[in-house]
Amino acid sequence: MPQTPRTELASDPLAPLTSRSRAWVALAESARTISDFSRSLLPGAAHCTLGGVVTGDAVRLAALAQRLIAAAIVMERTCGASWDELADPLGVTAAEAREQWEPIVAQWETDLEAERAASLARTSLLPVDSPATAVELDDWVRRHREPADLDDHPHPVSGQLQRMDPLRELLHLAGTRRALLAAHDGPPPEVLLTRLADRERTLIAAASQP
Repeated sequence: MPQTPRTELASDPLAPLTSRSRAWVALAESARTISDFSRSLLPGAAHCTLGGVVTGDAVRLAALAQRLIAAAIVMERTCGASWDELADPLGVTAAEAREQWEPIVAQWETDLEAERAASLARTSLLPVDSPATAVELDDWVRRHREPADLDDHPHPVSGQLQRMDPLRELLHLAGTRRALLAAHDGPPPEVLLTRLADRERTLIAAASQP
């Protein structure tokens, strides 16, 4: 996520990570998977009697690369990139890029809201997006740094995470409410709506402070 200033997480631990931060962690996880898989492939690749095993691994690696492309597109769209900007590296027109990838971006957004709604249903508090995965990725990056690497930040992934400000979280809660309504045949359990309303009141008070 170049050109994004590193910031500390907001002081409110109940504030969810921004969609951009979630997309950034997903991209980082995908990149880690490809790197680890590539290293695991090399030790056995020199043997010529594997009966297609190496080729099969290469095919799986290509599939992982497609997932990385999808994660990159989701992240860049979340950051505001246009389909014209994304079409060029993809080697297609903007219309073709949008036709192929917009459903994936939309599904990401839908899944994110559904995940947060499900988390709300499981807990006594509003969902908290833990940066634990990002901290694991920090350790992974540090272990695999090379002397020529330009970035020596001690927290290369988690150091870029941001939580929602009160106004953005209020918009997010509106989406969470829609996800809850979609997940139930009738009205959602009253306790869930109460949690939402309590959090909304807290955020409105925080947003109104000078």
